[in-house]
Amino acid sequence: MTPGSEVARRLAHHAEWVRSLGAAGKRLVAPGLDLAGQDLRTQNLSEVTLTDANLSGADLSGVSLYAADLRGARLDGCRLDGARLGKADLTRCSMAGASARDAEFYSAELDRTVLRGADLTGARLAGAGFRDADLRESLLAGVDVARAVLVRVDLTGAVVRAWEGVELLQATDVVVGAGAAPLSGDTFLDWVRRAGG
Repeated sequence: MTPGSEVARRLAHHAEWVRSLGAAGKRLVAPGLDLAGQDLRTQNLSEVTLTDANLSGADLSGVSLYAADLRGARLDGCRLDGARLGKADLTRCSMAGASARDAEFYSAELDRTVLRGADLTGARLAGAGFRDADLRESLLAGVDVARAVLVRVDLTGAVVRAWEGVELLQATDVVVGAGAAPLSGDTFLDWVRRAGG
């Protein structure tokens, strides 16, 4: 499904704004916009403001969402494979069941984000902040976690293996299993290594 004419016009204005470095077009600021199920693979969504937007089931594969403000957005079941989300604000997003294979989340904020059952295989999470995030049952294989911050994150049932940059990871009160005491610092890093990380 492609965006309707009004949304397509606004996306075109935003693309012009990005290309011209703000000299032409208009930055897309659309809180609550409904883009559920849309094919957005050809869009450049760098620096958009789509707070509380519905992007559930949308295809954002390969899309640039650099420095996008997506606070509170619904991205459940969407495709973000290869997307570039560096410095994006994904606070309070719901990304349950999303596919974000090989996506870039450099220095992104993912506080209170739900990534339950998400596939983050090969994702680059370097410098990303995860506070009070739900990563239960997610697939976290081959991820780069250098300088990432995990605070009160739930990894219960997550597949954790082949993590890169573990020695630079900061972890506090991370839950790794139902009923298990939260792990921090070196204790968590030892658990990651034993889990295949």
